[in-house]
Amino acid sequence: MSWNKVGFQYVFIPLPLMKPALKVLLGFAFILVPFWAQYAGFHFPAPAFVLCYLAGLSLWAIGYYQLIKGGTSADLNPLFTIGLVFFATMPPKISRDIYVYLLEGKLAIQGTTTYTDAAANMLHPFYVFMDPHWLDCPNQYGPVPLFVFQVVAWLGGDSVFMDILFMKIFDMVWSVCIFFLVKYIAKSLQLNEVRTQIIFCLNPIFFIQGLGQMHIDLLSCVFVCAFIYGIAQNRMWTVGLSIGLMGATKSMLFPLFWGLVLIYAIYAYKQKILKMQDLALSVLYSIVVFCVAYWPIWQGLDTILIPMAYHENKEPVKSIVELISYMLAYFMPQSGAKYGTVDPFLQDKIYWGHQLKPVFQIIALLIAAKLSFFLVYAKNLHQLFYGFCRIMLLVFILYSPVMHAWYFLFVLPFLAITDRQKEVIWYAVVVLTLANTYEIGLTVGGAIGNFVMIFFTIISVLSYFMYFGKFYFSSSVSSDMREGEVVDLVVSDK
Repeated sequence: MSWNKVGFQYVFIPLPLMKPALKVLLGFAFILVPFWAQYAGFHFPAPAFVLCYLAGLSLWAIGYYQLIKGGTSADLNPLFTIGLVFFATMPPKISRDIYVYLLEGKLAIQGTTTYTDAAANMLHPFYVFMDPHWLDCPNQYGPVPLFVFQVVAWLGGDSVFMDILFMKIFDMVWSVCIFFLVKYIAKSLQLNEVRTQIIFCLNPIFFIQGLGQMHIDLLSCVFVCAFIYGIAQNRMWTVGLSIGLMGATKSMLFPLFWGLVLIYAIYAYKQKILKMQDLALSVLYSIVVFCVAYWPIWQGLDTILIPMAYHENKEPVKSIVELISYMLAYFMPQSGAKYGTVDPFLQDKIYWGHQLKPVFQIIALLIAAKLSFFLVYAKNLHQLFYGFCRIMLLVFILYSPVMHAWYFLFVLPFLAITDRQKEVIWYAVVVLTLANTYEIGLTVGGAIGNFVMIFFTIISVLSYFMYFGKFYFSSSVSSDMREGEVVDLVVSDK
């Protein structure tokens, strides 16, 4: 008789606690308790904070994996509802981006924007809440989120607590929209609806970074889901409107998603399911939405170019480029590099980061071109979205020298609908969970925090390379596309 029959789970832990849904619930609790305790004024030592967080993520990841394999709506609906309520109470400690949003909103109420003049950040006393590292940062978000920031700042008045409360309410509304959009997408693609919703809506990135830390990328996810739904239904006007809104939320999404539409157009042309006038109208819709949204704040091309150029002089962070830059700075120091820091080691790290960035961008573009070519052989939308998923991962892992856990919010919708179970399990459970861990090291700080950040950055980067080595450079990539392989995730919901 195996240990599982008579051992640990029966003797020491009641059987109900071993069910996947309750593992996820315990994960919620272990993660949130230290945040709640610190917010209430209790001292929570750094080692205990890290241990609670890692224990919570581990339980969550195990339960999440099991739910992907066999969860039902009886698991999904209560967990999503409880997660919605629990993480709406999570204080913004992992990231301070919410204070940037609120400052932008308060400045907008005064009639000031920072797209072309970051010095305007100092014009409102709320700047004291911002991370000093970003005080010289122009507004990185488009007019759609700026309007949201302005409404939240107006509703909250002079109370930071009320500001955050109203932002949480907006995030809860967007989360519910995503929950139902993912359901409709799965139905359109004849996927298991519950499993698809579990992959997206119970993922740690969704709750911790999207709702808990209030990243505006959650709003972008609504538009990404609308884009996918438009493709699934071949409604090009929906595609055009969603891309326009995405571009007016984060401008870099505009060219990225039009690149995906170009791939889809070639696929649809071969399948004889797309009229050229529909494609032309979708282009027109996206441009009109983009232009109308930017019109009230337009200060010339600098409105877009200055925020995009800002990160050119910032050091690479949380990425493959950063990790290799650390190693090169140690083994191959470059004296005399000047990048605005007095630490010679950091100077060298930034120097190598700037040297490596274009190399990795070229590599990413070459692999993306290869993937795009083989998407011509796609037999159905499942394969097409599988290719889209891989291209998105390329952009955020190899092309971008700046990497944050919440960037994966853009990838999650594609990950949820891919028909490749190995990628779902690998990325949704392993890499996305590790991506959250870096942030907690940053939050704790000190020697323990630095160890957590470095250790899990190395593991994450190794995971990326394992993924790319197997799924991007193997000879099976092109043959899979040609043969039209489809696996067991493409099933109807029972």
